Order: sequence, then structure tokens, then C-alpha cells
Amino acid sequence: MEDLMVFITFCLASPAYVRNPYLRGRLVEVLHALMPPNEDPGSGFNAPPRTQASHAEIAALFQAHPLVLDNMVKSLVQLYVDIEMTDRHNTFYEKFTTRYQIGEIMAYLWQLPQHQASWRGVAKEHPYIYVRFINMMINDSQFLLQEALETLPKVQEVERAMEDEAAWAALPDAERTEREEQLRTDRGRLKSDFYLASVCIQTMQYTAADEAVGSLYFDLQVRDRQARILNFFLKYLTLPSERRKLKLREPERYNWHPGRLVAQLASLHVSLFRRDAAAWVEACVADTDYLGNAPDIFEYLDQVLVRLGTLPAADLADLRSLAKRVDQARLEAEAEEQALDDIPPEFEDPVLGTLMRDPVKLPSGNVLDRATIMQHLLTDQRDPFSRVPMSEKDMEPMPELQAQIAAWLAEQRRARAAAAAAAEEKTDMEEG
Repeated sequence: MEDLMVFITFCLASPAYVRNPYLRGRLVEVLHALMPPNEDPGSGFNAPPRTQASHAEIAALFQAHPLVLDNMVKSLVQLYVDIEMTDRHNTFYEKFTTRYQIGEIMAYLWQLPQHQASWRGVAKEHPYIYVRFINMMINDSQFLLQEALETLPKVQEVERAMEDEAAWAALPDAERTEREEQLRTDRGRLKSDFYLASVCIQTMQYTAADEAVGSLYFDLQVRDRQARILNFFLKYLTLPSERRKLKLREPERYNWHPGRLVAQLASLHVSLFRRDAAAWVEACVADTDYLGNAPDIFEYLDQVLVRLGTLPAADLADLRSLAKRVDQARLEAEAEEQALDDIPPEFEDPVLGTLMRDPVKLPSGNVLDRATIMQHLLTDQRDPFSRVPMSEKDMEPMPELQAQIAAWLAEQRRARAAAAAAAEEKTDMEEG
């Protein structure tokens, strides 16, 4: 068994020798089958109880073999990212199977202190890879929930039709068979979508709470997207008008545990708020897609959590503090945005149409905000204008332009403050 574990670990840790991510994914499949049993199914980890005869030897190798301790976490993080780029025709759905297996293995490893130390080392020594890993989890969880939302009505429609047994039996055999086969396919997809999405959220939850690893969630490439994906899920889990779309008769049958997921999402918000309150409030305010269109998400989240009673009192108090600060900051941001309608073209990000805060020049000569191009490079390491390969080191800072933008912004704020003071003085004079 030791020889097999060493072989798997060496191959996973050597992408220069095993270049094809799909082949490394097959090794993960073997590793996943060898995993020790989940001895505490109620621990909150998604991995189901396992029933293989003997796992003492494999558990010892996971827990103590130096090659495994030094390389396993980094290899799995790297493969999670690399599997996105395989050229196989069926790779889009294959990658989710591999990532689900990676997620279960990593959930097991996180329970072992010696692997947590290795995990922190990866975050410290290879932050670029780990930030891409976070970005892929965000992408996956959003895609999977969106796909589930598209599949759910199909399942609900057939299940309602089957309730009328007489009408269902009266359908032509061919049509009934076709709809039953499609129902089995859709049920399987729902089960897979919900399960992998929960694995992604769970991985974010336990790593974001860690001091060393959690700091990478504030990298400008992923911070605002992280807030947005949490609110994306919470929109469908808390708003009364949206919760109906995810209602199932037998949710456990589909690996769907909305109460547990709500608590995990709330815990994530709290962990990141505690780490850097000002930055996390800023990230939440930047979410104009979900929280911006439904500012009462936190209010409904509070109601759901009180009803469930699963969040510790201290966490609920911090969540309420976050909601209060977000409401205040959002009002201030809206006022500033209205005052910045006429942004000079040379200060405007050409992709997003927003005010640049940290302008950089690309190899093509175009100027973008650093946050915009960094997010682009997570999934495409090319200049978006010339399509020439580039990386972060190819960006040229523009301190003079940045200073001009800062001066213009300060002047806009001074003018707005002066106008507000004048209006208040006029009101006082009229009342006097």
C-alpha cells in the first residue's frame, strides 16, 4: 500500500512528468476510493461513511508519510486549477467529478493538523495558485446552482404529472418512458450539482476561518467575487420569492440541505468580516448584482437563522453588525456614485466603465484598473486587447495618473461636502 501511495503522490506532485490533468485526475479517483472512512458522519463534512474492510494502513500514510505531508495539499490545489484546461471533448463535466473527489479528500486532510500546516504553507508560498483555486471554486459553485435552478422546474413538472396516476398511465408508452428516463437524468444532475456546490462552499468555510489561508480571500482578484457568490446563494435561500424555486419534496434525496448551507454561508460572512471588517464591508457594497438589487437579504437571513437556531449567538451578533455597516456604506457609496456621473474619459476603466483606482498599462498600451486585469488573468493569461500572453509582471504602474485620479476624486468630495453644507445653511436660515 505504501508503494501505491508514494506512486500516486509522486505523479500528482509532478505535472512536468504527468502533464495531462485528466490522467492526474484518474489517480485522484484511485486515491478517493482508498480514503479512510468518515468516522463521524455528523461532523459537517460531506464525505459519506465508507465501508471498505481495512483502512488503518492508508490512514497512517495520509497522517504521517513525509512525501504525502509535503506534497498532497499543493498537488490537489494545483490539479483543481489545471483540470480546467484539458482538451478532451467531454472535459466540461469530467472536471466536476474530479473536483468533487478533490473536495472530499481535502475535507479529510483539513481534519489532520499536520496537513493544515502544509495547507498554510501552500497559501504562503504559492499565493497565486491558491487565489486561482479560490476563483475556480467561486466559478463552480455559481455555475452549479444556476444549472440546478434550470433543472429543478423540469423535475417538479414531471413529478406533478406522475401524481395523477390515471393521467400518467394514459400517456403513450413511448412518451412515458422518455419522460421517466429524462427524470432520472435530471435527478442525477440535481444531486450532483447540489453536492459539488456544497463541497465548494464548505471548503471556503473552513479555510476562510483560518488566519493564514483566510487572508487570500481578500486578494483583489477574488474578494468582491467572493462576497457576490455568497449573496447569490443567500438570495435563493432567504428571500421568500426565491426560496420556492429550490423547494423539493425529498431534499435529502438530492443532497440538498438548505438549512446547513445557510449556516455555512453566514459563517463565511462572519469569518471574513472578523478578519478585515472594513475590507469585507467594501466587498459587500461592491455587490450591485445581488445585494444591490435585494438589500434586504441580510434581514431575511437573520430571520432564517433565528428560526433555525444553528448559528452561535456571537456569530449572529457579528452578522448583524456587518449588515448595519453594509447598509450605511451602501448609502454613502450610492451618494458618491451619483456625484461621479461625469468621470473624465482618461480616468475611466474601458472595460467596466468605472473610475480607476490603481491604473496600469498593459503590453498592448491600453490602460486598465489593476483589479480588472488581475481578475481577467485568473482565467485567461493574455492581454485582453492584443491576445498576447502576459502576466502580472508585464503590467506597468502609472503613479502619475493614479495621483491625478486621487486629486480629482478628493476635489469631487470637497465640492459635494461644500454643497451639502451650503444647503444645510440655507435650510437653517429659512427656518430661522
